[in-house]
Amino acid sequence: MMPARLAFVTVGQTPRADVVPEMLALLEATPGELPVEEFGVLDGLPEAEIRAHLPAPRQGRLYTRLASGASVVLGSGFVLRRLEPLLEELDGRGSDLIVLARTSIFRPFRMHTPFIHAQDVVDA
Repeated sequence: MMPARLAFVTVGQTPRADVVPEMLALLEATPGELPVEEFGVLDGLPEAEIRAHLPAPRQGRLYTRLASGASVVLGSGFVLRRLEPLLEELDGRGSDLIVLARTSIFRPFRMHTPFIHAQDVVDA
């Protein structure tokens, strides 16, 4: 039997050495034991472009990390505009499970692939 293919989604850039190893430990899996892919909402964007999307006054704010290790606070609208198409793309890629490894995103997502939304886990 093939191991489950997992897709971890973060709102920052990948790879995230501070997220995926912790998740695998919770699954009692060692790195390399399960096929894991990481996807970041900010992947492929240069840091200067990312920093152009700071939150407007009274807009929701999301703190995240970049591949460089730097941190950034972004407007939630910008993050959601990039997250929605990323999740739609991943939904058709053949993963066995997609995990949105981020809280503070208070909306549901319609997915065909089994999906864990970290905020739902916190709220349960």
